[in-house]
Amino acid sequence: MQFSRNWLKDYIALDISIDEICEQLTMAGIEVEDYHQRTSNFSKGDYIIKLDLTPNRGDCFSIRGIARELSVINNIRFITPSYPKIKDTIKFSKNIKSIKEAPIYIGRSIEGLDNSIEAPAFLKERIEFSGLKSINSLVDIMNYVMLEMGQPLHVFDEDKLQGDISVRFAKNNEKITLLDEQTVKLQKDCLIISDPHQPIAFAGIMGSLNSSVDSSTTSAFLESAYFTPDVIRGRARRYGIQTDASVRFERGVDFQLQKIAIERASHLIQENMGGDFSKVKANIRTKDVPKLKSIGFNLVHSNKFLGTEISESDSKRYFKGLGCKIAKGKKHLIVTPPSWRFDLSISEDLSEELARFEGYDNIPNETISEAPIGSLGNSTLNDISNYLVNRGYLETITYSFIDSDKVKLLEICPQPIVLENPLSENMSIMRPSLLTSLVSVFMYNKNRGKEVLKIYEQGKVFNQDAKGNINQESVLAGLIGGANKKPHWLEGLKAVDFYDVKGNVESIYKLVNKEVIFLQDRLKGFHPGKFSYIALKSKPSEVLGYLGSLDPEVMKTLDLQEEVIYFQLNCEQFLDAGDIQFKTFSKYPTSQRDLSFLISKEISSQSLQELIIKKSGKHFAGISVFDVYEGKRIDKGLKSISYNITWRSHKSTLVDEEIERIVENIILGVEKKFSGKIRQ
Repeated sequence: MQFSRNWLKDYIALDISIDEICEQLTMAGIEVEDYHQRTSNFSKGDYIIKLDLTPNRGDCFSIRGIARELSVINNIRFITPSYPKIKDTIKFSKNIKSIKEAPIYIGRSIEGLDNSIEAPAFLKERIEFSGLKSINSLVDIMNYVMLEMGQPLHVFDEDKLQGDISVRFAKNNEKITLLDEQTVKLQKDCLIISDPHQPIAFAGIMGSLNSSVDSSTTSAFLESAYFTPDVIRGRARRYGIQTDASVRFERGVDFQLQKIAIERASHLIQENMGGDFSKVKANIRTKDVPKLKSIGFNLVHSNKFLGTEISESDSKRYFKGLGCKIAKGKKHLIVTPPSWRFDLSISEDLSEELARFEGYDNIPNETISEAPIGSLGNSTLNDISNYLVNRGYLETITYSFIDSDKVKLLEICPQPIVLENPLSENMSIMRPSLLTSLVSVFMYNKNRGKEVLKIYEQGKVFNQDAKGNINQESVLAGLIGGANKKPHWLEGLKAVDFYDVKGNVESIYKLVNKEVIFLQDRLKGFHPGKFSYIALKSKPSEVLGYLGSLDPEVMKTLDLQEEVIYFQLNCEQFLDAGDIQFKTFSKYPTSQRDLSFLISKEISSQSLQELIIKKSGKHFAGISVFDVYEGKRIDKGLKSISYNITWRSHKSTLVDEEIERIVENIILGVEKKFSGKIRQ
């Protein structure tokens, strides 16, 4: 959005420098991107101001909107010009039919025009200073009113229309040739204006070539409408089009401005081109028109929230300057935002407006009182993050939007959530897990020579159930690939494996005093024999996350030779972890035994280990696997697993007889449950 400084004078008597104007707008949250001087034919000089507007401030895509902001900032009167009413001298002969997505559609017929007459020089200069080209008088006047008021208008050559006007959705693949001579095939969710024979406009975006006005036009049909933003948003981008009209309709235009704007355009047309005018024909679906909603506003709470001391009189002045209506409630103000401020819907929005006009730089600096320990966020997640960093992981932050091709490749979600209006083709899916994001980061770094890569991220993932309900959850995920550590001259590179990551995950749960088990299973996108769900040992049915190596076929497609392992944990389980409790350590020595068992290959080490722990008695202190063997001197279908088991008492030194009884109990238990034998 860019505009002429001198145009503001139609609405406010502002006598400050261009630098002050730009500073005031920027500090009020309306960022000035650039300004430069221009020579004007109607004043000593002028400045062109270019704004970088946020999507919520559709009201500022007009001279009126900017002038209104400056009037509140400088506490000066906002001038609302009045225009003489147009006398109707001809009948309006068309019927207008609209739908709920176009709840306000207003039209007017004009005859006896001379569109070969050039638009007034001041008008042409103003639209050219605003970045638009002069085309012909009718089009220039439509653009002028849009820039001035923020309401896009459209003008059709009425002689080219064939009957009544209807607003409807396009038929699938219905064609329209637009004003830029581009022919597009519309989809069923595209809103159009049509006569009984053909589309005459892509609603809210661009008119058709076959109904356009030119210098020979003598009769015209003016259109002024309110389209719901959702039905316009994203349609222009889909076809590679962006127009001044679509930018405004996507953000939402004032739904009380349509008649005012068509009267303003009619006045300019009559004043400069003559013609006979019909009455304004309004098709309004009252139940579908947005309603003004009141907001309860507590100034005391707002001042406490902002750290300000804004008086009630100043707050009322700010709100009234914005166009709000104010009523006094029992304990607070009742503020009704104007029809052009869609972004004001809750009390905090009103607090933000007070902060803007009071001036962010005028809000006093105050030291925040110290918060009690433990109230500054989730310390457990911070501890986990610190642990991963200490283990060599690097934290990543990636987009929530991912490439649909990657989702298909990794086979991580059968029903991904597809965005209607993606930022780009490779950001069209809401990520169902962090796997795609971390794999992309891994590939990017690997292709640039990174040999060792451990990465993790905490972020949100999105999935939908069979009914289409969208679920959002926060997860912690990590990925390791390549070498396990940097190369050293004493030893070569060791490739990372599944158990490296499993150990990291087990350590995370030790931090939060949770005992977990790994349930071997299968999941698409992961190695058939190297995938496990993670669950609480005390509640195996409650899945907390999962861990697995990427499927060899996926690795082949990605051209990866080394194993890549991924884990993902639900963050909610860490929110109630509580503080780590200190346990008194024993001053007595440990007792250890090494036991090797021959068992079936089908029995997992975890199952065997759980049995050993169960049979190890109250003085059990730890267990670890130090050898797994299959091959010579081992019968087919069997494997050898060797464990180091540790005991320690808190009251005395354990004697050999006591340990031997426990070992015998373990051997009998393994033989009974798994038909396992001790390996001599």
